[in-house]
Amino acid sequence: MRAFLAVLLAISTFFLLLLAPYPFLARPEFIRLEYSRPHFPPSSRFAPEEREHFSIATLRYLTANESLEYLKALADENGPIYNERELAHMADVKRVATGALFVLRFSLLLALSLTVIFLLKGWRRELSLGLAGGAAMLVALGLAIGVTALVNFDFFFTLFHRLFFEGDSWLFPYTDSLIQLYPLPFWVDATKWWLVISGALTILTGLIALVLYRFPYGAGQGGKLRGKS
Repeated sequence: MRAFLAVLLAISTFFLLLLAPYPFLARPEFIRLEYSRPHFPPSSRFAPEEREHFSIATLRYLTANESLEYLKALADENGPIYNERELAHMADVKRVATGALFVLRFSLLLALSLTVIFLLKGWRRELSLGLAGGAAMLVALGLAIGVTALVNFDFFFTLFHRLFFEGDSWLFPYTDSLIQLYPLPFWVDATKWWLVISGALTILTGLIALVLYRFPYGAGQGGKLRGKS
């Protein structure tokens, strides 16, 4: 039973660490930060204020309880900003984002529940092994992703989209709104920040696992054991 629960903890910890950056990056503040960078590519279609407005509205569609009609209603003086191909892609993106958020919340709940069980049972070493296992799995995946993204980001970007989207449904001309609002440098920076946040949380998890492994007994238990000896 201990081993099984430790494996469950490792899996939930892996997904928790993998997806934890999502709530930090799917925020208007990150978009504003990117747009404020000195060398961030300008838009040839939108004024800076329009660009920020439409990009944050698009983010709202992904993170709030908004239907596709919300995106269809976004328009400027030239009409709707998104064409049918872009709208279809955004519907797919929302399904992926919603699924990721569900997995993140479920993993958090499962990891917390298992941690409480391990602590109540006094299984601190098994707790440490579960946490360390999840962190180690993410390190392996993170190294693979990080090296691939740094060596050839275009390849990484293409591979990522082909895993989650059908065919070339995610490819758009430079003049399309999705590219005007979110050019490639935006995704390069988002990937870097994702790796940094996941990496920091993984290191913290590894340190906690090390402490639990090195000191498998609570202060009270340790004192009683030393007193008996």
